[in-house]
Amino acid sequence: MSDELSPPAPPPPTILVVEDELTVRRAACRMIRGLGFEVAEAGDGREALRLIRQREAPFALVLTDVVMPVMDGLELSRILNEERPLQPVLCMSAYPTTTLAGHNLLPERPFIRKPFLPSALSSAIREAMQAAPA
Repeated sequence: MSDELSPPAPPPPTILVVEDELTVRRAACRMIRGLGFEVAEAGDGREALRLIRQREAPFALVLTDVVMPVMDGLELSRILNEERPLQPVLCMSAYPTTTLAGHNLLPERPFIRKPFLPSALSSAIREAMQAAPA
């Protein structure tokens, strides 16, 4: 047996959850922690952008609601396309995609409809992270 200490395990990847409704944000954060990720939270797109810009490394994923006050998820996504094009983003909304499309709010990024089960969220996270440009 060696007396040397093994290096500490790297921390799990962090997902930023951007959701204006506190109860929905807390539920999503619980699910994501249950999947083994660390979680950061923002109540709107402007707060999320501040957190993103403060980090040196990108988040493993930004999970953002589409419809929010102050700055919606589509605007956040557009800014991230320009500033951090490699940042994976997964959009979510309780509105059907037909309603979002009718209001020009259909995201170009991967999408999941709320409410969702942990298994659906896990699949959507995995797909969004794999779909991100390398």
